[in-house]
Amino acid sequence: MKKILVLEDSIESQNLIHRALYSRYDIQFTNDIKSASQVFFTNTKIWDAIILDRYLPDGDGLMLCSEICKLSSHPPVLIITAKNSIEEKIDGFAAGADDYITKPYDPRELKARLQVAIRNGPQESKSQNTLTADGLTLDLETQSAYFNFLSETETISLTPIEFKILLLLTKNIGNAISRSRFISSIVGKFHYNSRNIDAHICNIRKKLGKSPFHIRYDKAKGYKLVKKKTPRNENLESVIQLPFSIKEPPKNATH
Repeated sequence: MKKILVLEDSIESQNLIHRALYSRYDIQFTNDIKSASQVFFTNTKIWDAIILDRYLPDGDGLMLCSEICKLSSHPPVLIITAKNSIEEKIDGFAAGADDYITKPYDPRELKARLQVAIRNGPQESKSQNTLTADGLTLDLETQSAYFNFLSETETISLTPIEFKILLLLTKNIGNAISRSRFISSIVGKFHYNSRNIDAHICNIRKKLGKSPFHIRYDKAKGYKLVKKKTPRNENLESVIQLPFSIKEPPKNATH
């Protein structure tokens, strides 16, 4: 039976989660960040998923989410909270959360989302395949991504769902992918807020940084991964950080 660690201080919410999941999961409840941290980090390998609230007696649950997601391999993290603004959702995904569920919610939705999160979470894989496109490399075994910039390799830190989104985009470079396709291909076929896809992609855009690609949005078709244009000489120093400025020679210069 898969083990779920739940960080929730409300008895009413604990009872709701227990009723939704007890028949299929081994659940352990904690009431604050300190106790949840002690339970989780005592043995990080035994947990199949983490469910946490944000606003707790000793702080914001995102603090624990961030610490968990710093591990090279970690279970999926689901946030359940009454806070439902897009800014707070983006903060949650930026901290590494795999899903963000707002209260009130139907217990069946929690059960379905948890199943998908576990399915998309870290898995042992014997495949050693990589997908490479113009300097951007995705390792399908470790679910990691990296790119070459100025002869150096830079790693892109991605959550499991972010990796799957970037993988789908990379397999379809230049072709737009709709939110509904992301949901059906990556998240699952149950109800999923398309704005969560937007939040994931917002995070991926930031993480791509100096990579050779960026994500473009087509209002009619969706998101697509495209190659960045090579900068002109007059803008080159802003990309390479030259210790001098590049200037065009005078038109009447003689040699």
